[in-house]
Amino acid sequence: MTVLLALVLTSGGVAACGEKTGTVAPDAALRKAVHALETTAHTFTVKQGSPGKYGNARQSTGSGSVDPAAKTGMITITTTDHDETVALAWTVVAPDLWLKVDTRNTDTSLGLDPTVWWEIDRSRLDPDEPTPVDDAGAPRFGLVNLFKDGLRDVKRVDARKFSGTVEITDWKNLMEPSLDAMAYARNSDKPILFTATVDEQGRLTAFTIDGGSIDSELVYEMTFADFGAVPPVSKPTGAKPADEAVYRLFE
Repeated sequence: MTVLLALVLTSGGVAACGEKTGTVAPDAALRKAVHALETTAHTFTVKQGSPGKYGNARQSTGSGSVDPAAKTGMITITTTDHDETVALAWTVVAPDLWLKVDTRNTDTSLGLDPTVWWEIDRSRLDPDEPTPVDDAGAPRFGLVNLFKDGLRDVKRVDARKFSGTVEITDWKNLMEPSLDAMAYARNSDKPILFTATVDEQGRLTAFTIDGGSIDSELVYEMTFADFGAVPPVSKPTGAKPADEAVYRLFE
């Protein structure tokens, strides 16, 4: 997959330790908070990256929704790398998958109509690369392995906030950092910090990652909302079978 297309979002549990508040350890409380994202429909937003030293670092924004029970979801991602911008929109109605592509603001525009939804043959996606679906075709936008395996030293800041460090060097998601940024993280002795916020019902509503001291791409701001109140996701009308130009995006 090209750098521009190595571009959140479902979530899982947490493997971490922390000081106890009352009878519930912080890691257990946070695990309970993110569990709602596995089982309850919700919307999300995500911003990845911050301006680099010269103001031209790769940055991405995304938003969408997931309904685990219906096995549907959608995500739109816009990535800017220097002066080039790629916009992708995925729709998942398991086991089917569609993609809309806008590469007009790049030097290598593929000439694809940015208004057309392309039906994707999932067998042509590389299983070793981040994809928007799991093996059964259900939505998988990429944070599940971070929340399960990446969080460390979880502490409670107050009744609704948590902090700690996060390991992202093996994190695969639709908005993952570039290979260079991941290499900087692996070779750095600086910790990457996170903060998390839950609502009055204990559900995760915000999650931030601050690795900006290592690389400007290692910064994330995520929000989660509208629990149980997500509009249905339907198959796009007028979709066409993806042609070879679409699959070249993933080479």
